[in-house]
Amino acid sequence: MNDGLTLIGAIDSGLYGRVYKAEQVDLERVVAVKIIKPGYPNVADAIAHAKKLVQIGPHNNLVTVFGVEYVTINNVGENLPAVVMEWLDGENLGRRLNGPRFTRQETRRICTGMFDAVEHIHAAGIAHGDLHPGNIILLSDCTPKIIDIDPNRDNTLSRLSTISREGAIVNDLGYCRNNAMLVFRQARFSIAAMADLDVRLQGADNLDAIRQACDELLSQNVSKSTGPSAAFVGNGLCGDE
Repeated sequence: MNDGLTLIGAIDSGLYGRVYKAEQVDLERVVAVKIIKPGYPNVADAIAHAKKLVQIGPHNNLVTVFGVEYVTINNVGENLPAVVMEWLDGENLGRRLNGPRFTRQETRRICTGMFDAVEHIHAAGIAHGDLHPGNIILLSDCTPKIIDIDPNRDNTLSRLSTISREGAIVNDLGYCRNNAMLVFRQARFSIAAMADLDVRLQGADNLDAIRQACDELLSQNVSKSTGPSAAFVGNGLCGDE
């Protein structure tokens, strides 16, 4: 590809780019390299946003972006803008929702990590803009890593009008609510508990309120009954409860 980056293979393709697995030989680390498609609109915003992520610095629940480089790939192009990120071994939340149920501990880890990451990027002056389940990677212990901040525009909050800034934050909160409901459903909480959580989340107008609604359900005593009053129905299939 270019000096210091050795291509291992193509991994995935998305709306605005293709992801490759590569090795940074000098640094002895495996990375993910997202090549922005030639001719893709809003390339400048995508690059600006990636650079902003570099400035944010590392967070346990946010993919680390090492930098933006220009690479050459045979049969693809020369001097292509590319975002170099940490390599994550895991699967996205969307796929994992079709797998084993989450334990209570895994549910807490996923939701807490997601909320912490969103809080971190908001504090740094950025909105995510596209936090669907496919953009949350779960590591083997269900630690979440948020990826792919919306490439269609620079969501730097300071560049937005007051109304647009508030709308961008509300949009992220909506994703947090929806993802939390999906995770709790996969954990097989009771119908009554889920109905109560849904009401609480819909009335939560900030991240702290969303976090509190989830924490309170997770902190309830667990009944082993499978009746409608049980908060948690059965045990998870992996990990501890």
